[in-house]
Amino acid sequence: MSILKKHERDYVANVFKLVKNDVRIQFFTQAHEDQSSRETREILEEVSAISDKIHFNIYDFEKDADQAAAYGIDKLPATVIEGKSDFGIRHFGVPSGYLVSSLVEGIVQISKNESDLSEASRKKLAAISTPVSIQVFVTPNSPYCPTLVNISQRMAIENNHISAHAIDMTRFPHLAMRYNVVDVPFTVINNQISIAGALNESDFIDRVLEAIGRN
Repeated sequence: MSILKKHERDYVANVFKLVKNDVRIQFFTQAHEDQSSRETREILEEVSAISDKIHFNIYDFEKDADQAAAYGIDKLPATVIEGKSDFGIRHFGVPSGYLVSSLVEGIVQISKNESDLSEASRKKLAAISTPVSIQVFVTPNSPYCPTLVNISQRMAIENNHISAHAIDMTRFPHLAMRYNVVDVPFTVINNQISIAGALNESDFIDRVLEAIGRN
């Protein structure tokens, strides 16, 4: 039985026409899958089957502990998307609802091995030379989240010091409580500085640079 709705499958198939190079999806689950992990696996299996350039691998969080550690996986379900290299892009939770577009567009962007950010944004990001962690808290039913997730993913592709994690707050309420997440999208920089709300590319990058003292 298909997990994705017909319009979602059609959307994915259309967007995947833009996939340029091979992409690997590394999915981390557990031996006895809970509903979230099972649903995520089924969605990823469907998505990866749409294009022969997308290669889907499944890892057991406990049995494949070395791989989990290498990818920095500390919670489940976890999805790593990588192309020619690992850009530090992670999805934690079920990529359903509006989050399907974040997953799919991230795959396409990674396949191109370039960010497609504006020249002004690229120049700003060139100033970053130390690790920057971007965690974007999201929910599947918010139409405002995908844009910010996509911007953060492009930032990670542009600068290898940046990592971009999309975290479904409905699956990880303890993290939402830790960072006082009330509404989404909500971004946490380096586990300390928070940015509330949806922003465009230029404003979001400026806020990130401000948070790390580069603006």
